Amino acid sequence: MQRKDPLPYQLLPDTLLAERFLVKRVLAEGGFSIIYAGHDLNLEMKVAIKEYYPFGFASRNHTYSEDVISSSEDEWQTFEKGKKDFLKEARIMARFSVEPGVVSVRDFFTENNTAYIVMDYLEGVTLKTWLEEKEPLSVAEALQLMEPVMTTLSRIHEKGLIHRDISPDNIMMLKDNRIKLLDFGAARNASLAKEKGFTIKIKRGYAPEEQYRSKGKQGPWTDVYALCATLYKCITGVKPDEAIERVYQDELKRPSQLGISIDKRQEDALMKGLAIFQKDRFKTIDELREQLYPIEESANSETTTATTTATTTATTTATTTEITSKATNQGKNPFEIAGEL
Repeated sequence: MQRKDPLPYQLLPDTLLAERFLVKRVLAEGGFSIIYAGHDLNLEMKVAIKEYYPFGFASRNHTYSEDVISSSEDEWQTFEKGKKDFLKEARIMARFSVEPGVVSVRDFFTENNTAYIVMDYLEGVTLKTWLEEKEPLSVAEALQLMEPVMTTLSRIHEKGLIHRDISPDNIMMLKDNRIKLLDFGAARNASLAKEKGFTIKIKRGYAPEEQYRSKGKQGPWTDVYALCATLYKCITGVKPDEAIERVYQDELKRPSQLGISIDKRQEDALMKGLAIFQKDRFKTIDELREQLYPIEESANSETTTATTTATTTATTTATTTEITSKATNQGKNPFEIAGEL
C-alpha cells in the first residue's frame, strides 16, 4: 500500500516552488533525487518536479523548514558540486527536448538551498514495470520497441555525450505506445561518487565493467552494453549477470541456449554488444543497429540485385534480337553485325 503522508525529508503537498509550481505528491526517489507530481499554475497542467536531494549528503525536516542542509562543511562542499552537476543535467535535457525520445524540460531553478528540474508529466509505466507484467517479448517485438531509443542515443552521442544509465527503469512506456528516455544524471554525479566509498551510479546487470572503475574508458560503447543488456532482458526475461562478475567467470548464456528463437546474426550482434571488455564491443550504436536489423537491408539488397538482373536480361535480349534481325536482312553472319554495333 502506497504511503500517503510524506516523510520528514520530503516536501509537503501544496508547497509552492518558484512562485509557479505546486508540489502534489512523491512519485519516486533515488540516490540523488526525489521526483514529485506537480502542477504548473501558469499553464494549468501537470508536471513532474525533480528535486536534487543526494541521500547521505543532505537532510531536511519539513516541520521546521523546506531548506536542505548538510551536517558538515565537507559534505556541503560535496553537495554543492553535485548541485552544479544536477543543473548541467537540466541543460543537457533541455538541449534534447526537441528529440521525440527524450522527456521535455520546461524549467529549472534553485530554491530551498537545492535545485529543481521541471519536466513533462508522463502517463505510463517504466519498461521495468511493463516487462514484469508480460511474458518475454519476441526478438522482432523487442527490436521494434527499442528502435526509438537507439535513434535517440545515436543523436545524443553525436553531441559528444553518453547516457551511462540505460536500463528498463529509465525507459518510460507511455499510454500511446511511445517511448521516452529518462534520467540524464548518472554522469553528472561524479563528484558525489568519489565520497564515502560510492561508485558512480551502477545499475547491476546493465552497467559494463568500465563503469565500476574510476579510470575505466567510457564512451558510446558504454551505452551499447547497457542497451544490449536491456534487449537481453526483454527477450529472455533474465537480467544479465553483473559485468564485474563476468570478468572473473563469464556464465552469460546466449538467448538460443535459453530456448529463444533468434536469428544467428542478430544473436551474434547482441552478444558482441554484451562483450565484457569495451575493445570487443561495437563502438557505436549505429554499428550495433546495422547488425541487429539485417532483414530490411537484405531485402533491399535482393531487390536491387533482382532489378539489375532483370534490366540486364532485358537489354541483352533486345540487343540479340536486333543483331539477328539485321543479319537476316543483310545476309551476314550475326557476329559481323555485332562488331558493327
